[in-house]
Amino acid sequence: MVGELYLSGDCQAESIKLNGQLTIAGMLSAEHMTLKIMGPSEVKEMGGSIISVKSGRMNDLFTGSKSILKAQIIKGDDIELENTEAEIVRGDQIKIGPGCRIGTVEYRSSLQVHPQSEVLAQSNRSLD
Repeated sequence: MVGELYLSGDCQAESIKLNGQLTIAGMLSAEHMTLKIMGPSEVKEMGGSIISVKSGRMNDLFTGSKSILKAQIIKGDDIELENTEAEIVRGDQIKIGPGCRIGTVEYRSSLQVHPQSEVLAQSNRSLD
């Protein structure tokens, strides 16, 4: 899908591929999720097996708005994020790319954090 997606509830699918902006008041869930964010976007909660969030562009030259995704919780097995602000990211293999601000990361197998990103707290759940 290319464009804008606005939902007042939840969105569930087998696979989601989006180039654009989204605002979802509930949960966005899919086995495979590939989001290329092009403008300010927000989702309450995200869940899936493979989650990839990349930035389509850093700033919109005309409006000055940033291409960033804001979420409360992101849960998945294999997660790769760019330009994302989230309170909690929980998964098995997590890669925090550039432009992210994450409150807490809980991971099992691996965690990579880009030097241009901020993670306030992290814990390895394989020790539990």
